[in-house]
Amino acid sequence: MDDARLGLKPKGNDLNRIVVGLSGASGAIYGVRLLETLSSIEGIETHLILSRAAKITIEHETSLNPEAVEGLADVVHAPENLAACVSSGSFRTQGMIVAPCSMKSLSMIANSVNDNLLVRAADVTLKERRRLVLLVRETLKRLNSPFSHRWLQVSENFVA
Repeated sequence: MDDARLGLKPKGNDLNRIVVGLSGASGAIYGVRLLETLSSIEGIETHLILSRAAKITIEHETSLNPEAVEGLADVVHAPENLAACVSSGSFRTQGMIVAPCSMKSLSMIANSVNDNLLVRAADVTLKERRRLVLLVRETLKRLNSPFSHRWLQVSENFVA
């Protein structure tokens, strides 16, 4: 896919940064494939946040280890480092993708429970009115539960 179709700025612009978060939800391969795709696009700088649970899920669901997944990103941030550059609104990005996004992460994002970098970076993305994509892997039955309220809460509170 060409850069123009993705809406990206010329190479060297700080807006070609994309934050990628992987939570511990099932479907780690979605985040891995996203990183593989983004790494093949010239001029994209990826900032990766792997939760502790994501590292376990990667090992259980794929033939990769967490270090191999981290190797797909330009910059890797520890999930406990709340002082990382991606936790600041002055660090400009195109946005953030959480793939997969666990229901726990969704709930924490909806309620601004910023006790880890993945949630803090998502919160900053919303605060700055940047794009936030949450790949929530739940069935329709589960989405008719209180968790659907969290999803709606995120969109209602932060959609421009």
